[in-house]
Amino acid sequence: MKKKSFALLILGSLMLLLAGCGGQKSNSQSTSSKASTTATTQRTFTDSVGRKVKLPQKITKIAPSGPL
Repeated sequence: MKKKSFALLILGSLMLLLAGCGGQKSNSQSTSSKASTTATTQRTFTDSVGRKVKLPQKITKIAPSGPL
């Protein structure tokens, strides 16, 4: 009984793993052309430490670091 339960557990885990790895395929050409267009229009500013930072005009994602 234990062997059968273990086999079912492994089989279920593999099915979940394979289902999670699948997904929609994206068109890499449209993504690369979008990135090159965005990269050409940048905005430069000076941060609080005095470093010059370049960012694209349109920001689509952020990653906060530090306490909120």
